[in-house]
Amino acid sequence: MKKFILLVVGLNLLLGCAVVPKMTTPPTVLEYIEPSIGSENTVYIGEPLLKEGRTSAQDAIYLLVTHGKRGWSAYHPAGVYKLIGKIDNSTLYQGSTLETNGWTQVYPQILEESNGDCYLKTNSGTKQLAKSDFQKKKYVEETSDEYQQTLIYTGRDDSVLKFTYREFMSDMARPAFTIDATYDLEGDKIIRFKGASLEVINVDNQSITYKLLSGFKSNK
Repeated sequence: MKKFILLVVGLNLLLGCAVVPKMTTPPTVLEYIEPSIGSENTVYIGEPLLKEGRTSAQDAIYLLVTHGKRGWSAYHPAGVYKLIGKIDNSTLYQGSTLETNGWTQVYPQILEESNGDCYLKTNSGTKQLAKSDFQKKKYVEETSDEYQQTLIYTGRDDSVLKFTYREFMSDMARPAFTIDATYDLEGDKIIRFKGASLEVINVDNQSITYKLLSGFKSNK
């Protein structure tokens, strides 16, 4: 009976390795605008003149070299390991995919010490990474549940320029917030829409060259 109890406990510990740890360090939400205000740019029909929204930025370690062999030992594939929190005096980074780690499945992890040294978490402890095996930088991705605005160039009809404005939520266009607009260049070279403004420098049948003066946020 005692052996059976120990076996069950052992199996529970192994299965527990596959549990996704709770995120203790959430990503930082950063606002972005493309292109930068004050820059001169050229876009073609169907391309955005202005994109504004938010991104999710997380500290991460980019493992440049795969370590271990899948299914046989502690396996750390090359790729992105995102910051998930702290363990004692170390910072913990974790891959996003369960990997076979000998006899069970785990999320491969990397520990960073306060001096910048990094270690792979293995079955028996840790293994130090060579400096050439990794890079530490921000992992940036679009935040799918955030609000985005885009102004797209859709062509010209003589001196009249055509645009489409779209708002996005959860990476999907909102039909009620898709607007087509036109501007006659004979009156003014400055185009203004929902707080954004741009100066038209040159336009032909295929493209428009402009200087971005302000983004959508300027009127909020």
